[in-house]
Amino acid sequence: MKHFAKLSGAAVTLALLAACTTTQSQLEGKPFTRVDPKLYPVIISKVDGQSYIQQPVMVDPGKRVVTVTASPERYGSLPVDRTFTVDVGPCEIVRLGARRENPLMEDFQPVVVEREPKAGCTAKKS
Repeated sequence: MKHFAKLSGAAVTLALLAACTTTQSQLEGKPFTRVDPKLYPVIISKVDGQSYIQQPVMVDPGKRVVTVTASPERYGSLPVDRTFTVDVGPCEIVRLGARRENPLMEDFQPVVVEREPKAGCTAKKS
């Protein structure tokens, strides 16, 4: 019985360690900078056709089709959606934003603002 308990404990420990080595990345819609006055935050509403409410969105590495929603321009009433493709690497944080040429215009371009390594994440070696 003691031998079984030790083996079970070891199996649980190995399973937890394997779960810690993930290659998942995250998409965020709040750029850290406000130095660029043409850059605005976005909400990530869909990734590969699947809707998300919780932010940031955890994704697997690869090319992702991302739909972002920007708040309406200063005098607008409805949010605006844009879809674009983002190449996400393993274990990285990708910050997205909306670039508006004029704060009074509704139209915007979705952009990748910043990429950084995700702390505590170890990319699996192939």
